Amino acid sequence: MKKCKYCKSEIDKKAKICPNCQKKQGVNKVVLIIVIILLIGLIAAIAQGASSSSKKETKKVNIGEKVTINDVDYTVDEKQIQKEISSGNGYLKYTADGNYLLIKVTVTNNSKEAINIDSSDFVLKDENNARYRSSILVSVDNMDMFNFENINPNATESGYIAYDIANTDLKYTLTINGDNWLDYAGIEVQIQ
Repeated sequence: MKKCKYCKSEIDKKAKICPNCQKKQGVNKVVLIIVIILLIGLIAAIAQGASSSSKKETKKVNIGEKVTINDVDYTVDEKQIQKEISSGNGYLKYTADGNYLLIKVTVTNNSKEAINIDSSDFVLKDENNARYRSSILVSVDNMDMFNFENINPNATESGYIAYDIANTDLKYTLTINGDNWLDYAGIEVQIQ
């Protein structure tokens, strides 16, 4: 036994029409087909939007060139290679397994909202497509490091990102992913 969808009286499980209210039981197949088609269309639209946003054209620039994405200016100012860096007025020393590739980045927020920038927004790749994560460092003497920065509207922050690299002879590219993971900035800077 089951209950009628309309009058709630007990009816046989196999009944297609309620004997009390004379209304059809079950799902209207036309409505079900329309709902399924709409869901398939919605899923396809979401998938198309995701694939087109991940295929945005990447802007390729060199050191010193400014790129603006969504009211935020990014400039890779310089690179340095050092075996050792220090902090705490020289009391703490960090020695790279290979060498530190220090990349200075300037970010200017021209938007009306504060943004968050940290070293994970920047991915270093070498010519063999190997990906590097930034080394975790406390503040380094005479260098501001991009650990985690809130940049308020109309403000500029500069800092270094440190990567421990084994081979200084390879060609490297820094990819800037931007403030928001849904908003791929698409900037590649050739680090030569």
